Order: sequence, then structure tokens, then C-alpha cells
Amino acid sequence: MEMREHGDWLHPWLLGEHAYYKPPFQLWATLIGWKIFGFGLIGAFLPSILAVLLTAACIGWISKRVHSLSSEQVTAPLWFAAAAGTLTYGTTAQMEIWIVALYSLAWVAALQNLITGKRRWLFAALIAAGVLSIVKSPLYSVLWVWGYWLYLGLTSQKNKFTQPSFWLAHLVGALVGAAWFIYALITDRQKFISDYFVRETLAKTGGNSSTALHMWGDFSTFCVPFLLPAIVVAILSLNKRHRSLRPFIIAFAALPTIFFTFFPYRTETYLYILIPLVAILMDLRLGLQNSKLRSVLYGVRLNGLLMLVAGTLFAVFAVSSGMIAGWTGGILTALACAFAFVSFSRRSREWKTLAFAALAITCVVRLGAIELGEQDIRDLRVFQAEHPDRPLVFLDPGGYIWHEVGLLSVAVGQPGIRARSTKEFSDAVKNGALGVLSDGDWPANLPLIRQELLNQGFALDEASWWRWKRSIQIPTFSNLRKLKQNRREYKLVMLKPAVR
Repeated sequence: MEMREHGDWLHPWLLGEHAYYKPPFQLWATLIGWKIFGFGLIGAFLPSILAVLLTAACIGWISKRVHSLSSEQVTAPLWFAAAAGTLTYGTTAQMEIWIVALYSLAWVAALQNLITGKRRWLFAALIAAGVLSIVKSPLYSVLWVWGYWLYLGLTSQKNKFTQPSFWLAHLVGALVGAAWFIYALITDRQKFISDYFVRETLAKTGGNSSTALHMWGDFSTFCVPFLLPAIVVAILSLNKRHRSLRPFIIAFAALPTIFFTFFPYRTETYLYILIPLVAILMDLRLGLQNSKLRSVLYGVRLNGLLMLVAGTLFAVFAVSSGMIAGWTGGILTALACAFAFVSFSRRSREWKTLAFAALAITCVVRLGAIELGEQDIRDLRVFQAEHPDRPLVFLDPGGYIWHEVGLLSVAVGQPGIRARSTKEFSDAVKNGALGVLSDGDWPANLPLIRQELLNQGFALDEASWWRWKRSIQIPTFSNLRKLKQNRREYKLVMLKPAVR
């Protein structure tokens, strides 16, 4: 949002200064969305949805070729779209969806080069791999390139390494990936080194408290609602009959899996890069013999039973607690029943029907999440709608990097002001702004603001804004209970003439 305010697309901004914690690709995507659709949620999130569609198209193309399927048989795009991980990263402004999109796009171009022999596909592959650097880190470009080299070695295509065009394409891709980093290093050397190399790179080599087991547990939630069949087909992919598929599986997944498992700094997002491969492996079922097919069907049926129980209980609890509307819960329950019915019927052999059922469940869950979010910001929307010409000012005395000023501003469709002190906040309110104070800021700072304004002959109208707890991540029943019971109180304030 600060890049938009300063009109500077080449330097990320935060708290009024350049901030190089991440490369700018996702910021560019958001800025383009706002440029086309205006400042708001649609402009912010639509680029990520387009990245989902791009990824789905890419893995559909890959699945069709590695499994030798017809276009009608391919279901990998549906499984990818149905994944809980895609629900999370594909419908919010997140870097992860662009990582999988470009990673998959690079593989499409590389495989097309090997099929057709046309050099333009090789250049396209390396350029896509280069762009990965400015999405999150050059690490992703390196992982893709080394995976591609590994694929060439495993498929006995080492002659590629002797072709001048091969290395020229690598040079072009490297220049594309390095261009922004070189520019930032030249124009703002000290800040760039401090933020990106020291804080975001070197500091993470010391690790954090997360474990590999926890990270893989998060990955398993990304595969809901098809976790059990995915596990079965992944195991069956090791069968000798699918030997031709192994080079691609190893090249796509081996290096990210090894690196992120053993790298001491771990977050839940790292393994999302494997979800496209999981979706591609789901199409392996179509080539299984009857004896192996039974194993998949057992996994499908058990998965359907679990989804029936979990989906129904979730809907009942969410509706009874008032968190989602009754009609949303009813649709979710009906879809859970339909998913279970398809899983236990002969139609479970029709993979596409099951994939559509999974996608429908995911879409309704997302609809419920939107309802929950709308409830969360309803009071702010009403507060702002009553005074549409007034800007919002958010108190942020600590300069918190994850402050919600950007997200809340986008939600109401109006850029907010970040006040770094009570004086800045008071001045903004005195000039007509609508004030927002978080649960962590208002107890200590609101009395000071009241007194500061009262000394100048003004008083405040105040209202409480009750919000969901921030810390809830996975919607387990115990967490949903905490979400309903433990609310956090924000304060909404505006100026009124003081009574003397």
C-alpha cells in the first residue's frame, strides 16, 4: 500500500522507508490489480486467483503427458484447486501461489522443449525459473534449475549440457532473476544488505522453534479433502510399473523436500510447492490395474467417511454458534453427504466426479470463511460507511510489520493512515479521521489520547469492535470453540465537540 502511495514500484516500502524483506513480485501483482480494478479486495486477490488458473492449466498439461491421458481424463487441475492449501494461498494475496504457478510453468516449457526440440521453450522455461527469484527468493530458481538438470540426467539426455543454447538460456534466466536484486543493491545498498541478506537470509540459518514433523503435518492439511487417496497413490507411484514416471517425480520434488525438511528455519508454507505434484499423482489412478485400484478405492471410501463426519459436525457447530449462516451450513452438509455417497458408490471409479465433489466442498468452506471474515469486520464497515468521506487512522506505536492496516484498508476500500504515535493519531482524529485501536494498543494509549484531545477542547465518541482471535489457524472443533468464546476488543473512535 505504501508503494502505491509513493508511486515507487521498484522499492518496497514499509513504515515510511524502503523495506527489502521480500522481493516485489507479489506487490507488483497487487498493484496491477488495484490499477485495473481499483483499490479493494477484488484488485488485491484477483491476481492470486489468476495464478491458481495458470497453475491448474500447467499441471493439467503435465499430467496429460506423463500419464498418457486424453484431455477428458485429466483431473489434476480439479484436485489442485480442491486442495485446502490452494484454498488458503490461492484466494489471498500470498507469494506461495505464484511460486507454484511459475514452478509448474517452467516445467511445462522445459518438457515442451524436450518434446519439440524448439529452443524458444527452453528460454521460456529458464525465464520462468528466473522470475521465481523475485517472487520470494533466488533459492526457488536454484531448486528448479537443479531439478531440471537432475531430470536430464535421469532420462539420459545429458547431451543438452553440451549445447551452447542450453547455457545461453540459463544466462538469460539468471539475468532476469538477478535484475531487480542488482538494481536494489546499486540504488540502496546498505538497506538492501541489512534487510534482505542479513535479516531475511543469514538470520534464518540459525533456525526457529518449528520442527520438520510439524511442517509435514501442515503439508498434510494442504491435501484435505483428498489426503488418504493421495497417500495411497503416492505409495503406488513407487511400483515398478510406473518406472517411467519416477524421473519427473524425483526431479520435481526431491530437492525441495530434502532442503526444506533439513533447513533449520521452517514454516508451514514451504512444502506447498509439492501440492501440484500431488495433484498430478492423483491421475495415476487411471492407469492402475484392478488389484492396485482396490487399494485406492479403500482410501477413497475411508476418506469419504471422514469427510462426512467432519463436514457435518463442522457445519452443525458453526451454524449453532452463529459463525456461519444456516444455508451455508446446509450446503456444506449436503456436499459432505454427496462426497461420501460418491466415494462409496461405483462412481468413485469416475475420478472426475469425485474431484468435482471435493472442489465443491472446498468452495463452500471458502464461502463460510468469507462469511466469518465479513462478520469480523462488520462493525468497521458500518462505522466507515456512516462517514464515507473520512479516512481511517490506525495506531501502530511499535511499527508492527504484520499490522492489519493494509488488509483492513483494502477490506473497506479506502487507504488508511498508519499513526506511529498518540500525537499523530490525535492529530489525525482532530482533522476528521476515524480512529482504530487494536486490543493490544488501546488499553495503554486511549486514556492518553482522550486527555490530549480534551486539553485542546475536544472529546471522543467511542465504540467497541469485537473481533475473532487472531491466533486460530486450523479450524478444529476445539479451536472453533475458542474462536467463538475468546473475542478481542478493538476501539473505534471519532471526534465530537467537547462539553465545557
